[in-house]
Amino acid sequence: MTVQRGDEDMTDSGSIGERMTQAMAERGISYGELSRVTGIPKSALQRYATGETAKVPTDRVESIAAGLGMTTARLLGWEETRPAVNGDEELTAYLDELKSRDEMRMLFSLARGCTREQVEQAVRIIEVLRKQE
Repeated sequence: MTVQRGDEDMTDSGSIGERMTQAMAERGISYGELSRVTGIPKSALQRYATGETAKVPTDRVESIAAGLGMTTARLLGWEETRPAVNGDEELTAYLDELKSRDEMRMLFSLARGCTREQVEQAVRIIEVLRKQE
């Protein structure tokens, strides 16, 4: 897949689509949810994932990476995936998301001093909000 930056094309030797679908699976994110977060049509995201679309505009690569809670460099394959924290891939994905998304860090910070019941109530509220979209 090629990343388009102005008049200059950069060829990605790996597969953005594979890294994208892997990150989506690890985080439990659907094409619809990623579309909502990034503003990129679901059909375009699916074409990027399958490699059907050969060129991806740089701004879209950046949006997809941010929506997946990863760096653009990692999505492009320029940055190695760091080893899992304590062998836990899911924990590593959460830490990466906290690192790259300020709003997730804010949510975690607010929840840190809460009781289990308060966190469970917040989760139910978020689930209702997600269903409304």
